[in-house]
Amino acid sequence: MGATTRTDDLPCSIAGLDPDAILDWIGIYKTVDPSVCNCAGFASAGARFTGSLAFPAAELFAPLTTGDYKARLLFDDGDQIMATAAFTVP
Repeated sequence: MGATTRTDDLPCSIAGLDPDAILDWIGIYKTVDPSVCNCAGFASAGARFTGSLAFPAAELFAPLTTGDYKARLLFDDGDQIMATAAFTVP
């Protein structure tokens, strides 16, 4: 994902998801936080199994502070992490 500003929508690309798992979701986390419960915001993957989406900045609980983050793709409304992508807020 690279670098982003604190108020940008976050571009995400996804591929290979199960088309029957319509509740997959993306959470934004500080890189150092291993818990799936402490996200800075979350949004639905939109019931798509491949393609691009922009994680809406409006879905963040607060603007992101400077630091390193990961977007985590989680399976079917649960806590199983299927993929991660790192990005930095300068």
